[in-house]
Amino acid sequence: MPATLDFKTTDGAAWYKFTAADGAERTARSKHVGPVARATYDPENPADQLAVEISGKKHLFWAGMWILGSMPPLVGGIALALTPFTID
Repeated sequence: MPATLDFKTTDGAAWYKFTAADGAERTARSKHVGPVARATYDPENPADQLAVEISGKKHLFWAGMWILGSMPPLVGGIALALTPFTID
C-alpha cells in the first residue's frame, strides 16, 4: 500500500503513514527516507514489523546528477590526453 512521509526523527529515521486494509491509519518506521514509499505488513498480525520500500525516483535523480557532474572532468581529461597528438 502507498505510504507517505509523516516525519523524520533526529537520528535520521523516517516515519510513514498509510491506511491499512481494515481502514485504520497506521505508521511504519524506516531508515530510508523518500517522499513516497510502499508499506507491506501482515493484515492478520499488523503489530509485526512492517516493510517499507522507497520509490526509486529520488535515487534515479541523484544518480543522474552524479553522471552529469562527472562529464566535464571526463571530457577535460580526454582532451588533455589527446592534446599531444593534435599539436604539430
